Amino acid sequence: MKRFTEWMRGAALLGALALVLAGCPTGNENDKDTGDDGVDWMNYQTAGSFSIRIKNEANRDLVVFKNTVITANMLGGVPKNASDHGLKLTSTHFNQNNDFSLIFITKEEYVANKGNDTTLALLGQQPFTRIFAVYNASGTNEVPWIVSGKLGGNSKLVINNMTSFNMELRQDSPRGTTLGYAPYESNNTTLFMNTGSVDIFPVFKKYNALRDEILTIYPRTEVGLPVSDSFSFTGSNAVTINAQNFTSNTNFSSGAAFLVIKNSSNRGIRVMKGVEVLETITGIQTINSGDERTFIILMGALGQGQFEDSTEFSGWKVMYSGGLERDLSSTTLEADYRYTVTIGGSWDNNTATVSDYVKGSGKITAEVMAGGL
Repeated sequence: MKRFTEWMRGAALLGALALVLAGCPTGNENDKDTGDDGVDWMNYQTAGSFSIRIKNEANRDLVVFKNTVITANMLGGVPKNASDHGLKLTSTHFNQNNDFSLIFITKEEYVANKGNDTTLALLGQQPFTRIFAVYNASGTNEVPWIVSGKLGGNSKLVINNMTSFNMELRQDSPRGTTLGYAPYESNNTTLFMNTGSVDIFPVFKKYNALRDEILTIYPRTEVGLPVSDSFSFTGSNAVTINAQNFTSNTNFSSGAAFLVIKNSSNRGIRVMKGVEVLETITGIQTINSGDERTFIILMGALGQGQFEDSTEFSGWKVMYSGGLERDLSSTTLEADYRYTVTIGGSWDNNTATVSDYVKGSGKITAEVMAGGL
């Protein structure tokens, strides 16, 4: 009887432990919910529950804000080393297509200053990092925005950007991971860098909400190489970058062509490559009747940060969900130009048509420079 009683007591303890463990986090930092710090650390992954996704390669817990570091603009927290963390979708911050700054500060900085918007706003001048981001209310927004693992040390990277261009700094190559983002006409944006050397490549970005496209413009030297600079961070030094040094006496290239699919047919369509359904940069798959969407066609890499001037384009088609298809003809697409293909006619009676490619009258870079970023 004594052994039976001990067995029952042990079984009860195991049952209680199982209940406790069932209510605990899975051990993944992505699973923690709102804590005593008042930050929502939940990883929102279900479609319709997240706004955008973040990949945090830095070894620090980060709190994210939209445009300004004040309590009302906090979007949530991103745990350190999170590979794919979804921020909550809220109608306050994500109710229309737009581009904005994601501003990150450390969890420790937020906890020490929470409730005081004056000191929080000051942290926005020297954030952990700042990233140019885009949200599309009709898209899936699944492609994660990346926080570089080179951030988080004691060295300072100070960015003075008194130009009319929004500027990103990329690490190691023009298409590398973003270190940070400095809005136009801003001074003393400060990033904190880990010890080591890094090649820094500036790029300029603009979001066109009408076409749902992100224009990325790369400055180039007179001989066609990407404009860049190399820096060493020793653990306590400060390096200053002036944007003007990257914009004077330079040429510009997007390293891509822009294919606009204009749907003037009577039904929604999808763009296909083989059996793969293609998406725009913000995750749009279906082009509604009367809409147009842009697909970015990257040029091939030549090495040393240079890209091909053109690319052979083939194998794409448009498809109506009823099962009908139309091929997009093979052609050569030149870098920095926008091409428009119009889908017309009726899918109902199988008279849908595909137009020839209409090449834009001027280079994308010229348009961007003329209008200002």
